[in-house]
Amino acid sequence: MICLLDTNIDFQKLKDVHLGYLSCYLTKRLTAAECINPCMGYCSGFPNRQDGSKSLNFNHLVNFVFSNNRLEKILIGTPSELLKLHNELIQLVDNIYGIGEFDRYLNLSKKARVIEGELNKFFRDISAVFNYSWFIGLEPHEDYNAYRLTELLKVRACTYCNRAYTLTRTTSTNGKLMRPQLDHWYPKSKFPLLAISLQNLIPSCYHCNGSVKSDTILDLNIHYHPYVRDGINDDLTYDYFHYGALDKYRVFIKKSYLASGKLFKTYKELRIDEMYNAHVDELKDLIKIKQAYSSSYIDKIQDLFKDTQLTNEEVYRLLFGTELDEKNFHKRPMSKFKHDILKELGIIKKDI
Repeated sequence: MICLLDTNIDFQKLKDVHLGYLSCYLTKRLTAAECINPCMGYCSGFPNRQDGSKSLNFNHLVNFVFSNNRLEKILIGTPSELLKLHNELIQLVDNIYGIGEFDRYLNLSKKARVIEGELNKFFRDISAVFNYSWFIGLEPHEDYNAYRLTELLKVRACTYCNRAYTLTRTTSTNGKLMRPQLDHWYPKSKFPLLAISLQNLIPSCYHCNGSVKSDTILDLNIHYHPYVRDGINDDLTYDYFHYGALDKYRVFIKKSYLASGKLFKTYKELRIDEMYNAHVDELKDLIKIKQAYSSSYIDKIQDLFKDTQLTNEEVYRLLFGTELDEKNFHKRPMSKFKHDILKELGIIKKDI
């Protein structure tokens, strides 16, 4: 699991860009007026909500967003602030439409929601204002978009599993080519207000975002969030077990006795240890290296190429295709897994 606050991104720049661009967008969507603040002319090109589908209580949503500095918090607030905003939205909806109506509506099928009248229109207003589909649909040459977001994050491997590349690349004509999926840590199906909130958008691979996590609701109190440092130093490591009689290997994760368990619970919830059992061949390759070479393998490689003055990090990257420094694990897939296994095998020193 990658702590996005500990990578080499300029997080303040990212927040400034995200807030600057999308606050103008939200202003236009909520008021149909261009932003009064200097915004490079963004607002003039944004679509507004001047159509006949708005609910009778649309102004309640407008007042909600523009009071108590909520607009800024929605866009760049911390995960705990985002949860507080979500709960405040629940209170707003329940005050207008009746106690429990927020949860009742979201538990309805899409077909059943259509007959909910004004309540359905109000939720459509929320989705139309905090429009994730619009955001990810923007072309890479736009001033700011999903491509620009993932480019600024510089996360090259899935934040959750660290198994797959999550590279951002446009075509030679600055068109769409590839970028990571953006998982909503708070699922947008249940937390519609947070659909374009920066710290709710986690760069991830297809498997973690879709088939594994999907709409799973995680709890900040017991699960790890990639934008929160609490729990990342829980000393969780990968290990393996060899069933000798069957000559089969099983990958598992373990935590230290004093660890809080946040990270461990998150790995188990996202089935990351199970996914790594699809990579037993990589595990076997590392074991073969151990069998073929002594624990001073890296030292011997450095001696072999001593004229090049290769560092430990460079040798490690060349030999195993992964990163040695924990802060660089986001740059290459399987860095954490291979690092832990190589330590267990004694191929790299325990104190590195």
